[in-house]
Amino acid sequence: NIAYVSKKKGEYQEALERYKTSGRLFYEAGYGAKYATAFDDIADTYFKMGQYRDAISYYKDAYEIKISLDDKSGAGFSTSNIGQAYWNLGNYDSAILFHRQAIALNKEVNDVVDMAYSYEKIAALWKESGSVDSAVSYYSIAQDLYISNNDTTDKLAKIKESIGTVYYNVKNYDKAISYYETSKKMYENIGNDIGIANGLYNLALCYYEIKSYEQARDYLLQAKAKYQYMEDKEQTMYVAIYLSLIQWNVNNDYKAAEKLMAEALLLAKESNSLTNQGYTWRQLGWLKKALGKFENAKNYFDSAYNAYQQSGDYAGLGYTNIDIGL
Repeated sequence: NIAYVSKKKGEYQEALERYKTSGRLFYEAGYGAKYATAFDDIADTYFKMGQYRDAISYYKDAYEIKISLDDKSGAGFSTSNIGQAYWNLGNYDSAILFHRQAIALNKEVNDVVDMAYSYEKIAALWKESGSVDSAVSYYSIAQDLYISNNDTTDKLAKIKESIGTVYYNVKNYDKAISYYETSKKMYENIGNDIGIANGLYNLALCYYEIKSYEQARDYLLQAKAKYQYMEDKEQTMYVAIYLSLIQWNVNNDYKAAEKLMAEALLLAKESNSLTNQGYTWRQLGWLKKALGKFENAKNYFDSAYNAYQQSGDYAGLGYTNIDIGL
């Protein structure tokens, strides 16, 4: 529980240490299922840190332990997460392969919930590639599976949120807003504070993109209050970045923008996420470039490049190379 709280707060290094300690204790006690779950938790923490190769290694260990316990459902869960890590590394063929393997394992034991989870993950891959129809189709399959299982948790709200992101990614902001609002209401009905906060944040991004900056700022401030209350440093970081962008691009207040960006960088460092640090360094680089401070900008872009290189985030490396070239 302490490890979980640390992870939710973005204190990833502390979470890793506690999960690894728990894993050793479960192994010594002969609790095979708990031992496997500890590997999943370690892998998930590395995933959140942007260290995808480490995540794959631990997910594979979890898979092997579950197979030895004849836990095909659990093995399917780990396999699906391996697919997601490969996707983030840009290895799309392997990503699809592992997700399909996960569905096959879940079908063997008629695990409807984990089948739906894997379909959600495949939908997410299509979402990231911009294939709207395929993404919505797979999310709909997952939704139908959850409904057939009489699922009344936040899973259906999450699917609505994800479909909203499908439309956000292709700049169909009206549809995105509609799905995000529906999702937020569903989260409110079940009292899911994280879902509500994410709903506020997602709506803020939509209004930012359609240049309704006052609405965007209002939603961002509401989201920030909730994230801070939950001590979610990663999401607070993203909110700070967008508040900074509003100060920079809309109000031309570079001093306020830089202060908010510095706040974001501090939160990124506290989370021990190299990917988050890389993203924030890039934003600072662009801010310095806009001010004509090109040497400072290059130093920030170099810091971003180093962070992405350490995490193995090739997409981040590609974007930063372009930044440096500009």
